Amino acid sequence: MNWRYFITLFFLVILFSTASALEGDEIEDIIDPILNADLRSPGIFGAVVSVVIDGEIVFIRGYGTADVDGTYPLDPHQTLLPIGSVSKLFTWEALHLLADEGRVDFESDVNTYLNEPIIKETYPEPITLHHLVTHTAGLDEVASGIFTQNPDEILPSFDAYDYRAFDTLGEATVLFVAIAAAMATLKGH
Repeated sequence: MNWRYFITLFFLVILFSTASALEGDEIEDIIDPILNADLRSPGIFGAVVSVVIDGEIVFIRGYGTADVDGTYPLDPHQTLLPIGSVSKLFTWEALHLLADEGRVDFESDVNTYLNEPIIKETYPEPITLHHLVTHTAGLDEVASGIFTQNPDEILPSFDAYDYRAFDTLGEATVLFVAIAAAMATLKGH
């Protein structure tokens, strides 16, 4: 991905986090020229921009199409977008907020937070939330190609892992589903 998009996104976040008095029309005047120019770039066919101020959506718009062929207009309320690893950042941040509230402990066995354990209890040391978020759980990606909106369908779909922490260093995306499931078991979240 081009650094220009990251820099643009960075400045948009800064702009809207400091200028909460902007109205929808003003936001549109800022964003429309940027996105319309970007959509003329090769390989960019669609985007969604949503600006939330004080918990209220003040601007939301889809630009371009949801597919490379330009068949389906991008609807910000209906189109499901493959955000992939971006969701890890939100999960990680939510987990840190829960830790700040004292509701989770990064050094606790991850199984204590899950309805069904996914990490075997026969290990000499438990796999912790800290291991999961730092990719040091010794678990490599073991499940791929799973597409669902219900995490309960993912966790039981594979047997408990048979690794020890630090045996394998790798990014196991599916374990962020385990983290999200652990957070969902906490009341109020």
